[in-house]
Amino acid sequence: MTLTLCSVLLLGMAVGIPIASSLGLASALALFAHGTLPLTLLPQRIFVGLDSFPLLAAPLFILAGALMETGGISARITQLAQAMVGHIRGGLGMVVVVGTMIFSGISGSSTADTAAIGSVMIPTMVRRGYSKEFATAVVAAAGGMGILIPPCIIMVIYGLLTNTSVAALFLGGIIPGLIMGGTVLGATYWTARRHGLPIEAQFSAKELGRAFRQSFWALLMPGIIMGRAPAKSRHNQ
Repeated sequence: MTLTLCSVLLLGMAVGIPIASSLGLASALALFAHGTLPLTLLPQRIFVGLDSFPLLAAPLFILAGALMETGGISARITQLAQAMVGHIRGGLGMVVVVGTMIFSGISGSSTADTAAIGSVMIPTMVRRGYSKEFATAVVAAAGGMGILIPPCIIMVIYGLLTNTSVAALFLGGIIPGLIMGGTVLGATYWTARRHGLPIEAQFSAKELGRAFRQSFWALLMPGIIMGRAPAKSRHNQ
């Protein structure tokens, strides 16, 4: 059975079948060829695995990220980050980092964070004299923080599989995420000074207040999600 499982899995991956589908196909063929268990067990286990209330968070986080991108919230968050750190040398790179940190606390998906911020900021950074390689590297490094800064889809799935409190995972990711963000900010500033990248604008308290007002409701979402996380964790236990 082990040989059948490995052979079908590797063959499926080699011909381009998604890994999840390859795993399912390999299990089904192994049960059919060598197993003593009825094949009805396979769809039953698939249904039981999907019949989980916490897993609803994953598609809802993705939906929230898509709605915010369509509604222009990502652009407002970018404007807020611009008002906060745009006056520092290499400010556009720092805008990417700060914007991703804020957006990570809303969308729950590092892929959504990278796509939303990168699509807006990479062309702008290149036009302002940043190299394509550096602009892409900053966006990629900042997008990695989406796994640490809550809420996070991966944390929800990990908590479900290991019977760990999702709220505890969320709280445990805040400090490492901030440390990673600070490190990327420091590296961006050092690179900007080394290559003489421009300062975008002077600091303006009025502009910061305007950007904060426009993004106020979006900034409330992490608090709402974190406030509901303990209740979900008790429900799991």
